[in-house]
Amino acid sequence: FRADTRQELFDLLEGVGGRQCLVLDAGFRGRLDHVVLGGADGLRNCGVAFVRDLAPELGVFDAISPPPDRVVYLVRAAPGPVAMVAAHVRAAVRHGEVGAAGAAPRFHVFMVPRTTLLCTQLLEDAGALPHV
Repeated sequence: FRADTRQELFDLLEGVGGRQCLVLDAGFRGRLDHVVLGGADGLRNCGVAFVRDLAPELGVFDAISPPPDRVVYLVRAAPGPVAMVAAHVRAAVRHGEVGAAGAAPRFHVFMVPRTTLLCTQLLEDAGALPHV
């Protein structure tokens, strides 16, 4: 079971490509340690440069290393986490990060166990759906 889950996660991240920031829903980081040897550090080979817990704000990236060109959300298919994702995307659009040439990250949202119509509608109503 762990091997299948690990491979599915690796395939998902490799499919996104680029330099990534993985944003995990509450409680997923502990589960990640059980699935991936080394936890978040074990994802470096898949392009994950940063790992963050889902919070009301995405936060800033350190000035030493280049920022990610992809932000990958792994969240529960529930209104609360999806609303936070929508807020992150709206903030990026408001600050001109999305749609700007060059430096704009691309957002990818993966819902667990699967995407729901309600969550898709929440992203659409928030104006975030075209950007994910």
